[in-house]
Amino acid sequence: MGNRVRKDGGRVGTIIAIVVVTALAVAGLWFGWTRYQSYRPVSNLSQRFSISFPKDARAIVSKEEESFHGDGYRYVKITADPEKVNGTILDGREYSSNRLSQESIRMVKEANTTLQLDLGTQLDDLYEQPHRKIDNENGTLIIIRDADSSEWHFFECLI
Repeated sequence: MGNRVRKDGGRVGTIIAIVVVTALAVAGLWFGWTRYQSYRPVSNLSQRFSISFPKDARAIVSKEEESFHGDGYRYVKITADPEKVNGTILDGREYSSNRLSQESIRMVKEANTTLQLDLGTQLDDLYEQPHRKIDNENGTLIIIRDADSSEWHFFECLI
C-alpha cells in the first residue's frame, strides 16, 4: 500500500525541471547581455554625454570604479584615425590649448589614484595637452588629446 507511485508524477517533475532550466537559461542570457552592453565604453560615453565618435574609434584601455549606484570615476583611452575625426568629439578645433584648470587637474589626479591607472610622469604631461571639458546632469567629462599620438584620454566623474 505504501509503495504506490502515481503515473503522472514523472511528467510533472519533468515539466517543472524544464521550466526551471529554461528560466535559468533566460536569466543567464539576460545577465550576460547586460554585462556585454556595459563593456562598450565608446558607446557608453556617447550616450552619457551626447557626443559622437568616428566609426573607427575604439577603447584601448577602460577602467571604472566599482559602484552600486553607478557614480564615481571612469577612465577610457580611445584611439582613432586623426584624419576621420572632423565633426566628432575628437575634433580638436574646440579644445583648449591652455593648461588644465586646477579643478580639472584635481579630478584627473583623483581618477588616476582611485582607478590605480599608474599614469606616472605621463600625467604631468597631460596637463599641458589640448583638452575639453563637458559638464551635464551625469557628471563631468575631461577629454585630453595626446598630441604625440592618435589617442585621447577620457576622465569621467559621475554623480
